[in-house]
Amino acid sequence: MPSVTKIMRFEYGHRILNHPGKCKRLHGHSGKVEFTVFGEINKETGMVIDFGDIGSSVGEFIKHNLDHRTFLQIGDPLIESVPEDDTVIMEGPPTAENISKLILDHSTPLIPDKYLGIKLWETEDSYTECST
Repeated sequence: MPSVTKIMRFEYGHRILNHPGKCKRLHGHSGKVEFTVFGEINKETGMVIDFGDIGSSVGEFIKHNLDHRTFLQIGDPLIESVPEDDTVIMEGPPTAENISKLILDHSTPLIPDKYLGIKLWETEDSYTECST
């Protein structure tokens, strides 16, 4: 099936409370999201989806809701110390897997009737994937 992928970047911080290693400390990442839309090619436009439509929907969601935010889990004592507008509070640990699922869950209504895939790069050599 044909697909279109748009790459978007955002900066974020997080910590994983129950992590046995250094990730239990507050730290940051330069995240890279590869957002893929799968679907049939529209005969009139010749496209699965316009790259600009991905940027104006998913890209804007990331820019306004996730970029330069601190991801914390419900119950983390830091929640009280970080301004509300600067945090994303998650039910589970703010791992790359859960952050990519959060992006996918918020993107699905923005791009209906398409199969979506997310690849979230947490570092240069480590990523997670999820899809609808």
